[in-house]
Amino acid sequence: MNDINTGIKQPSAKYITNLTRLIQLENQVRQTTSIKALQFLAVNHTRQLLRYDQAFLVFHHRYQWQLVSIANTTVIDSHSPLACIVKAVTQTHSTFFKQPAFNPNIQQLFKNTDNSYRKLIMPHILYHPIRLPTGKLIGGLWLGRTQKKWQPTEQTLLRHLSTIYGHGFQALGVKEKRLIKLTPKRYIVCCIALILLFCFPVSLTITAPAEIVARAPTIVSAPINGVIKQLWVKPNQTVASQQKLFSFETTTLANQYAISQQQLNLAYTRYHQALQISLKKSLVESNIGLYQAEAKLRLAESQFTQAQLAQAEVIATQSGIVQFSSVSDWQGRPVVTGEQVMTISDPQDVIVNIYVPVKNHTVLPDNAQIKLFLDAVPLQPLQATLQQVSFAATPHPAAGLSYQLSASLNNQPKIAQIGLKGTAKVYSESVSLFYYLFRRPITAIRQFLGI
Repeated sequence: MNDINTGIKQPSAKYITNLTRLIQLENQVRQTTSIKALQFLAVNHTRQLLRYDQAFLVFHHRYQWQLVSIANTTVIDSHSPLACIVKAVTQTHSTFFKQPAFNPNIQQLFKNTDNSYRKLIMPHILYHPIRLPTGKLIGGLWLGRTQKKWQPTEQTLLRHLSTIYGHGFQALGVKEKRLIKLTPKRYIVCCIALILLFCFPVSLTITAPAEIVARAPTIVSAPINGVIKQLWVKPNQTVASQQKLFSFETTTLANQYAISQQQLNLAYTRYHQALQISLKKSLVESNIGLYQAEAKLRLAESQFTQAQLAQAEVIATQSGIVQFSSVSDWQGRPVVTGEQVMTISDPQDVIVNIYVPVKNHTVLPDNAQIKLFLDAVPLQPLQATLQQVSFAATPHPAAGLSYQLSASLNNQPKIAQIGLKGTAKVYSESVSLFYYLFRRPITAIRQFLGI
């Protein structure tokens, strides 16, 4: 039986070895996980297929060529001799790194370069640019050696390796950047367009925290000195007129009233005795006037204590929503006459309070328009109109030192409930876009420079 391989030339062992190394290098490129690692691989592992004494990788970045990796080196100094050589080559031969180079003339390439730098370059150079699959130039691989000139087969192999590295860099995120080159004419057009854009009128707006509150809440204060015994309502509860709100502890008042009644009876008894004595003695000797005054005093004390007992239960004078902190804060708490305990608000009569920080405040026109975005319903802005601005800034827990703006809702929907908070956008007069964008920086610069 004839051998089927008779007459076919078998590949040499060197060819098989180089092919195996090429496949292994391609696998290493695919397994690389970062651009830095691939740059290191390109200048160091290429030695598996091509023999060289010097290798470095350059990248094209922002219209400049930069040295990014050197064989057998992990850290690159931007002021190193090789970096200066790359800069010198780009200045004297701006198109060198864009085309392949096969044993170029060293003297011609570095004729305008310092001799001390020229000695660092190997005499035999092989260079090939690295391009993305789209054809975009991103860099190049420079190989150099001292003993032997480069052969055409080695140039072909480097061209193939450059293609492999180009695919690897694209897979790791190196993208093609399309930048518009600004010519003098385009630069002038852009400047004019920018000036016109800055002159475009826009409405100056202020954003500040806001809250819906009652327009004129009724304050319910303590009518007497005492301790609150029981609260009959809860916060944000709707109450009717004449509904009981809270009551005081009446033990002390009841005892005082009982004592005042006994003292009143005793004063009346003394007064009647004085009247009987006056029938036998003179009016002066019987002290009838003194006993009469004492009886009137005891009567006034009794009536005062009785009036306080009548005020021990506080009732609502109008219907609305009762507002106070909590039942536990007030139950069992001693209060004095006139101390505010709660408020009763009409849910249909509300306004918007806006707290503008001092640094954001500006002159606002009368009846300025406002958009209110409540935190509970941010997709349904409410329209409001400015009514009043405070003349002085006061501290606020959320906005700090701020001016208070009061605004009325144009159409009061059901979602406008007392206590809801949000963000208000106040519209002021029209200004240029330049002033709108740089108002705060201009203010800060003037304050810093004192002008």
